[in-house]
Amino acid sequence: MTHKFAKYIIFAVTAVALTTVAANATECTAGSIEVVAPPTGTPATTCTMGDLTFTWDQLSYTPDAPPSTLDISTPYTGIYGDDYSLYFTFSAGNSPQDINMTYEVSSTSDNITGVDGFLEPTSGETTIPAILETVCGNNPALDPLGECNDVLATYSNNNTSGLVTYSTSFGPVSQVWITKDIQAGSPIAISYFGDSVVASPEPSSIGLMLLAAFGIVATARKLRKA
Repeated sequence: MTHKFAKYIIFAVTAVALTTVAANATECTAGSIEVVAPPTGTPATTCTMGDLTFTWDQLSYTPDAPPSTLDISTPYTGIYGDDYSLYFTFSAGNSPQDINMTYEVSSTSDNITGVDGFLEPTSGETTIPAILETVCGNNPALDPLGECNDVLATYSNNNTSGLVTYSTSFGPVSQVWITKDIQAGSPIAISYFGDSVVASPEPSSIGLMLLAAFGIVATARKLRKA
């Protein structure tokens, strides 16, 4: 009877552990999705990374350059401590000079405290690329003029060395909208660019993982004694 009860405990605790791991599985992996402009009435491009969900609301090119897309790319897309990093490369049809992108980042808790931007220019470029960025606390698409009425951070990145441009700290909040005005040059003078969303790990997820681990260890000890 003791062995049977212990087996049930192991099964339950393991299920909690596996559920927690699955909930935190990284899906915004390099090559997993292409970010495209969502047509009216269709779902926007969405992917998840840990406790964060990324949803692209707008993507446009000037001049229009179909079938241009942005691809989530290597080398560093992933979670690094408190940094949730997305790297992008172009898949451009006609080398657009100006790209505008807006995407939403939502978390399962109030833990987003910053957004850092970066770009890597191509070698031997004839123009210097630049990215103007705004981190907004409200959805600009819902504003009659399409403006951000709650600016959390704003900065530009036009370095030629690939260094990170750090935003000011804010929040913590559970949701932000990031708008990027990308001056890519013609031909495109950016190898890749991206953002690192700063968000602390969700305490509940850490607690569940520790609880599951302690439960497995404790149950295994009881089985050995029995």
